[in-house]
Amino acid sequence: MNRCTPLQAREYKLLLKPDRFAGAMSLERADQFWNTQIRSVVQTNLDNKKDGKSRHGRGFDPAKHRTITFRDTGNHRLYGADYILRERVDLDRDGDDASKPELTLKLRTTDLFVAADTPLPGFQDGADTEFEEDIAPLQVSVTRPGHRCVSVAEPRSIRSRFAVSTTQPVPDGLAIDRLGAAFELYPRLLSNLMLTARDEIRSDEALRSGPVISELVFKNAEVDLGGDVAARFTLTLWYFDADTATPRVAEISFKCKVENGYLPRGAASRALALFVGMQGLGDWVNFEEQSKTALALPPKA
Repeated sequence: MNRCTPLQAREYKLLLKPDRFAGAMSLERADQFWNTQIRSVVQTNLDNKKDGKSRHGRGFDPAKHRTITFRDTGNHRLYGADYILRERVDLDRDGDDASKPELTLKLRTTDLFVAADTPLPGFQDGADTEFEEDIAPLQVSVTRPGHRCVSVAEPRSIRSRFAVSTTQPVPDGLAIDRLGAAFELYPRLLSNLMLTARDEIRSDEALRSGPVISELVFKNAEVDLGGDVAARFTLTLWYFDADTATPRVAEISFKCKVENGYLPRGAASRALALFVGMQGLGDWVNFEEQSKTALALPPKA
């Protein structure tokens, strides 16, 4: 990763109300949400293709199952510096591990140039680094005595953050239980943290684990944005308790690839119209919370 690396993708993320997905979740239910909600937004907010057909395409692929764990120190040293450390393992149909754990370190910031010029190499060959723009609804926090709430801005709009992330396998026998383990796998992390740290950073500082999350992911539903650009949708459900049929987090998102840092105006305009339209899904949308990651972090000591 260096300052010359162009933006590679934009991802638009919208939290949904988890109780809308209570009960046994299946591909049929995911496609029902797609067909009754998202296709309606597409037809209402986007023009048709040149052949007169709607821009919505295929539905979701069958679900993928994974477990996810977020790690941080007791004082949230990483999250407080805009870093997120996540471990993920793919599961098979029986719920057993189907892959070796992989670790992702992400820097997410509101400043494009901070993200673009922050080196985040991995230690291992084959470490995969991505540079993306994360887009969410523009929300406003309202605080009154003894009460705090979040509301969506009117007119509806977006807010952007920029994320550089590096993913690599966790080496056999390496416990991700100290900051030193993260520094070993991400050689520039310590120097990056020292740029803004106000106290001593110790390699032996413990990394605590958040809840072990069971993740259910439906991917690859499509909307044609024009200019050979496709919006690829993902429906993500997080379960914090294995004994409950109601997820703690539900999110619908779509990603657009960006070629050499460029997205055609027509495709960008349709992506914006689509995302603003999705914010009008009424009782489906969760404006109570702003970040699913914040819910998954270990509690502060």
